[in-house]
Amino acid sequence: MELRTIRYALAVAETLHFGRASEQSLVSQPALSRQVKALEVELGVALFDRTSRRVQLTAAGSQFVPLARKALQMLDVAAEQARESARGQVGALRLGFVATAAIDVLPRILSLHRAQRPKVSISLIECTTGDQIEALQAGLLDVGLGRDLPPIAGLDVSVLRTEAIMVAVPATHPLAAVVSVHVDDLVGEPIVRLPPGMARRADVLLAQVSGLAISRASAVTAEQQANQYMTLLALVAAGTGVALVPQPVTRLRHDGVHYVRLEHADATSSLTLATRADDRSPIVRDFRTMLLGSDLARSAETG
Repeated sequence: MELRTIRYALAVAETLHFGRASEQSLVSQPALSRQVKALEVELGVALFDRTSRRVQLTAAGSQFVPLARKALQMLDVAAEQARESARGQVGALRLGFVATAAIDVLPRILSLHRAQRPKVSISLIECTTGDQIEALQAGLLDVGLGRDLPPIAGLDVSVLRTEAIMVAVPATHPLAAVVSVHVDDLVGEPIVRLPPGMARRADVLLAQVSGLAISRASAVTAEQQANQYMTLLALVAAGTGVALVPQPVTRLRHDGVHYVRLEHADATSSLTLATRADDRSPIVRDFRTMLLGSDLARSAETG
């Protein structure tokens, strides 16, 4: 039973006229008549009563037509969903993200994605960059929004945007009165930081601060650790020390904290987009293409 033949029969049922049905179906009337007759033979019933003056549905035809029409509609829906799936426009995506992405970029990603791919649902998982690597490799995540992720075998890693690293200082600190500072200005300052590995570029800069202190025979910089940026800022506001933070953190307004630009060639942090290199999911490919082609993929301005 061919779909084309069923469509011919439905055209006849709609028009109750073989001539008009053939015009509507863009096929000659004899060919359409033969196809409908062949369908009736295959079904073993007459669908139409034909006379020289009129065409009517038989009782069997009255049963067949609405069900056949519904079946074709469902097939059309199935075909469109299959095409949308192949284009990555329907389905589900598991997205891991670091906390700093949630401050600025993530809400904009979700808004853009909802507008362009309303039939793709996103499951959000907040996790560190290191945890994202493990989850991607284990197949537990589809996409990771991490920070300063280096090239890793088996992963496709792209820089989504580059952001400045700022210095968070207590509002009453002398450095709060300047526009910018250099790394050597931080020598001897107590430091508040995230655990090593959670902010890779800040780790590098802080290592330089420690190196300068040692070379100058200065006291090694005292350090306090915080697991989250809000805690880190609270410690800075309390006068515990200064901290290096990516630019989006400056949006977390905190009384008692002032942000100063860090003048250094390496004072930038990259928000990276990572997927498995062997992932052929149309949804994942489409998501990567959408993000990397959007205005989110740019350098963030300092503020």
